[in-house]
Amino acid sequence: MTILEAIKGITNYPIPQGTITTSSVRRGVDTTATATIETLNSKNYKLLEADIKRWLVSAPNITEGGVTFSFSPTERDEFRQEATAIYLEYDEQTKTGKYGYKGENL
Repeated sequence: MTILEAIKGITNYPIPQGTITTSSVRRGVDTTATATIETLNSKNYKLLEADIKRWLVSAPNITEGGVTFSFSPTERDEFRQEATAIYLEYDEQTKTGKYGYKGENL
């Protein structure tokens, strides 16, 4: 199994190749490499996995080829919690800040 296959194995949802490629390049993970125990337990792979899970939190529900892919709010929360735990393990910012208008006296 390759790293790409391992990442796609997180879910049956059709994650766009561009999403995986962008995240893997950012994390320095070669998706064509063989998935070994060492690789799957590495910091870079785990952070890549967290990035994908964070992406899945906001992935739209879709229908493709007559098959519907959707996540319940509970599943989305689980992805969020799993990603956050990995980010915290490696002291990465989770980028879950809230943005918006706070008023005139900032």
